Amino acid sequence: MVAASRLLSMAVLALVLCAVPAYAQNGRITGTVKDASGTALSGVGVRATNQRTNAASRTTTATDGSFTISGLAAGPYTVSASMPGLRTVSQNVSVGAAQSVSLDLVLQPVTLEAVTVTAMLREQELAKVPFSIAAPTEQALRLRGA
Repeated sequence: MVAASRLLSMAVLALVLCAVPAYAQNGRITGTVKDASGTALSGVGVRATNQRTNAASRTTTATDGSFTISGLAAGPYTVSASMPGLRTVSQNVSVGAAQSVSLDLVLQPVTLEAVTVTAMLREQELAKVPFSIAAPTEQALRLRGA
């Protein structure tokens, strides 16, 4: 019984020791998102997509425009940032094992175009109007009590 308990303890210890280096193999991407004038943008959606597996990790920038996406497997990633009213920007980076990659992104404003809608009124002659107009007579008004 003691031998089995020791064997189980050794197996658990071996699994824990193997898991620690595997966890340390993960990398992370940190950075800031700013607008064209250099002002930090908060609430920007940032996504890192692994180019090999298409696995995506998402986060949102803090009030100072900073973001961190951690727990990333080593490999090539496409990092994109998007916010309504601004153009989405993407950049490719390579994350190594236990490596931290720094990335600064700048979002440009979207140029809006004016759209003018015009409509033409279709003219109709009075004779072609689909309802009739009748003026009340004096007698009809008296009968109604007016």
